[in-house]
Amino acid sequence: MWNKLNDAENTDVDNHGEPRNGFFQRLKKYKTFFYLFFGFLMASLIIYAFYEYYFKKSTSKRKR
Repeated sequence: MWNKLNDAENTDVDNHGEPRNGFFQRLKKYKTFFYLFFGFLMASLIIYAFYEYYFKKSTSKRKR
């Protein structure tokens, strides 16, 4: 007879025994890309914020 505990094909199931086919489960293969993209985005925003803070601050002092 079929035993759920020894079924190697359906290892990705939730608590009710149904396979997980949700939106985020399908995006699991792109997880590394998302981490790299958001890391690059955050680094770019931090660099831009420092640029605006330091260089705009120093140029506004020269105008006076």
